[in-house]
Amino acid sequence: FRQPSCWIWKSIRITHILLREKRFAAADFEEVHYQDNALVQAIRNERKIELIGEGFRMGDLRRWKQGFSRNGDYSIIDQAANNTSPLSGAVNPLGVTVSYNSGDFRYTWPIPSAEMDINPQLEGQQNPGY
Repeated sequence: FRQPSCWIWKSIRITHILLREKRFAAADFEEVHYQDNALVQAIRNERKIELIGEGFRMGDLRRWKQGFSRNGDYSIIDQAANNTSPLSGAVNPLGVTVSYNSGDFRYTWPIPSAEMDINPQLEGQQNPGY
């Protein structure tokens, strides 16, 4: 896997800052009251938006027992400039479709072999799928 170049990460960060400023403009504030499941969904959506690229998404999906499916067709469109952003190819550069069901074994990582070697009580045990 090839790491994206530095300008891509800088572009992502700048885009994130601009979107955040736009989302939290005082003139656009509207008071909303949520209840029950709508509140949970609003929190989950806010975490997805605010914590993008910070490594929390997989843990959140695992904790909420939700699967996901990603395909290679990610195009990020700059509405103001009416063109496609240079970030479009950065999200999934190989165009591979990836899907995890809510109970997928890959949500649970394997026990490291060093831990298995040190602790004799773990002998013959491993997380399912590994």
